[in-house]
Amino acid sequence: MALAASDYLVLAREPCAEWRTKVFVPLQADKPPTGVVDILRSYIRTVVDIDGENYFATYFTGQFFHIDRMAQLVNPATWDMTEGFDPLSPDTSGLTIYGLLPILKRYSAHPALLPTTGLSCLEMKTFSHFILAWFRSMDVDLVRDTPPSFDTSLLGSRLLTLQKLLEKHSVNTLWERASERMTFVWFFGLRALLHLFQRLVASTSFKPDHGYLQTRPHVTVDPFNRSGEHFLAQLTNWDAAINTQWSAGRLHSPEAFLAPHLLPSTHFVQSRALSRSSLPPAASNSRRQPPAGRPPSLPLALPPASLPDRRRPRTEDFVSAQPPLELHVAAPTTRGAIVTVFTSAATGATMPRLIIDGKSTMICFSSALAAPYNVCDTVDCLRNQNRRNRTPSRPTTPLCHIDMTQEPWCSKPEIFWAPLVTFLTLPGVAASIRPSAALRAKTPSVPWQI
Repeated sequence: MALAASDYLVLAREPCAEWRTKVFVPLQADKPPTGVVDILRSYIRTVVDIDGENYFATYFTGQFFHIDRMAQLVNPATWDMTEGFDPLSPDTSGLTIYGLLPILKRYSAHPALLPTTGLSCLEMKTFSHFILAWFRSMDVDLVRDTPPSFDTSLLGSRLLTLQKLLEKHSVNTLWERASERMTFVWFFGLRALLHLFQRLVASTSFKPDHGYLQTRPHVTVDPFNRSGEHFLAQLTNWDAAINTQWSAGRLHSPEAFLAPHLLPSTHFVQSRALSRSSLPPAASNSRRQPPAGRPPSLPLALPPASLPDRRRPRTEDFVSAQPPLELHVAAPTTRGAIVTVFTSAATGATMPRLIIDGKSTMICFSSALAAPYNVCDTVDCLRNQNRRNRTPSRPTTPLCHIDMTQEPWCSKPEIFWAPLVTFLTLPGVAASIRPSAALRAKTPSVPWQI
């Protein structure tokens, strides 16, 4: 790529006064706030709602703006946006691209992985709206009703490119057929873009002996990386890769868009059950293993609707944002968490039953614990109940799937939780399971020993 003399300069505007006051200053205070940073959350909410009243309250969760996550998000040096990152690796301690998913209400307690079948196109549009709003917030004028100047910047224009991809009819059509592939590739593009800017910022915005650059109103940053490649050339390569990946020739079939072997199973929630070496040998005979001829590390594709329900892949459609319980011992899989709950009970103890609409109902423990044991496939859950039902003539009462932030659970009085409290205070149970902070808040008269 040939560059004109003027192209060798890359100018960076400093953040707007609103961002510095309501985002940067609280995070850099001598005594930073704990928990959710309310002033920061309110500011981002204002920016998000510019494009639609109550948009933030409808689609996003304020719990995302916890001090720990915000400290990482505003500091590119703590990001892990490298191409070869493994979200399940113990060495992945920085903020990954999937660590931004909990901004969506549905995924507020989701691990830093993609959902089993990816996001829907509508969910991705909502997520992209937040990503654009977050970076816009650094360069926005809330007084003047004018388009944000950020939208024409090197980063802003490319975030808009990713957002506009989701409006194409051909993209929406293919998304219905291959949501997991489309989700992975879209996130891959966003990660690659942020990685370029992460490297640029990390190498130029801070000097150990001088601190942050203070020149106003613009600062000139060094556009060359250590290999001598110009930053604009790197952006041009990114543009070309996006145009090629999302071209019409790639959008006619899932296989043309992304070959199955290029879809890494470790980036999806289901990989915890399919590809971890810690699984016992018996897991190889599980009915959830891929069919013969398919590599075991690849996520299962959704089968045609005509296939029997027993071949339906697991779809975790329930995620508890605030479960009632926490594990006090290690458990390698969701199944292990359930076994721990049952085997920890004292001999002869009765499992807790809650009274819901006059019916005595047991709890779904596979979704009642802290992440990652806070999800459940409710269809599969009920089917398993029916299979274990010894009196088919009596209808099965579905298990309780508890999210302490949602009705009816968030408004239940303390007496409602008495059966669960009794169970948790049994000596054999207390050694393995303990109440979550949400449950303790609902039972203030109980002298919990935590």
